Amino acid sequence: MTRKIAISDIHGCARTLRRLLEKKVRLTPGDELFFLGDYINRGPDSAGVISYIRELKAEGFSVTCLMGNHEDRYLQQWGDRGYLKQSLPDWRDFFDTLLPYHIEGRYILVHAGLNFSAADPMADTFSMMYIRNWKHRVKRSWLKGRVIIHGHTRQTVTQIRRGVAMGGPVISIDAGCYAIEQAGQGHLCAF
Repeated sequence: MTRKIAISDIHGCARTLRRLLEKKVRLTPGDELFFLGDYINRGPDSAGVISYIRELKAEGFSVTCLMGNHEDRYLQQWGDRGYLKQSLPDWRDFFDTLLPYHIEGRYILVHAGLNFSAADPMADTFSMMYIRNWKHRVKRSWLKGRVIIHGHTRQTVTQIRRGVAMGGPVISIDAGCYAIEQAGQGHLCAF
């Protein structure tokens, strides 16, 4: 049976990602992985995160990767100057494949969220990477039973579990992987 697994906000925690997928999730052939952005910065091994995701693709796993605000800022700073192309071609190739969102069945996967003040929330790709404090504007009638899965804004594990159990229109899965000093955070979640 195919499992669909979403993970967000890895933030350079390559060992944590590897441990989550190999020891907790225990990947099997046919599993589909959806990474919701923020692969880099804050943690100790951004390059290791990108290498591991590329390794998973090379092993034949179905992998979909979204653009997070950290990748967007990195591209703004370095992408147009040729630095990535010359110094880190693997990173540039990886960044070139990042999507603003992905729809999988009844789930809308996005890094930060959707701007329901926009005429078309699916056209505002900037908000998909950066928006905060948007959940009170969710239009259930627009969602038509779909569920938004996102990261970007840290939650405690307890808050994430509560959100999943409630089954509402929005589920956050960012438990602040790098924030080990914060109570209830410092975890990498898979949904």
